Amino acid sequence: MRVGIDIETSGLDPRKDRILLVSLSYPNGETVVLDADRARDELARVWGEELVVHNSAFDIPRLCLQYDLPVPEQVFDTWVAEKLLLGGLEEGTGLEDLSLRYLGKTLDKTLQKSFGEGEITEAHRRYAPQDAEVLLPLASCQEERIRNEGLWKVWSLERLAL
Repeated sequence: MRVGIDIETSGLDPRKDRILLVSLSYPNGETVVLDADRARDELARVWGEELVVHNSAFDIPRLCLQYDLPVPEQVFDTWVAEKLLLGGLEEGTGLEDLSLRYLGKTLDKTLQKSFGEGEITEAHRRYAPQDAEVLLPLASCQEERIRNEGLWKVWSLERLAL
């Protein structure tokens, strides 16, 4: 089973900023948003599954540190996959770019930087799941393209480094 994971943090500094919300998307189409203090049990339950993340270098270390979880064995990073598909280019690899390109879905990122400003609002809770919701369909599209372009062997090596 694959599980999409996205986090919202109080900032970008892993030494001082904390995870505030964790969004998990499941193959059945369900997406849940968990307050950081309630996310540990659900994360522990899915941690052995294949995790789909956009920019795992940001999310995974924070999740491991904050929840005392081991480094996951199976990660599909949509950002790394897109860099492979674009021949190493970084432009156009943001999740909003990928969502529009592959799924035709626009992601509203207006609240992205407002999480460190204080209390989590209902608007934050509505915003949080949108990134997690696109991860599983996006990974499927990228996987198909990687196979069709004959890059599966390269992708298999790239994934070992995640």
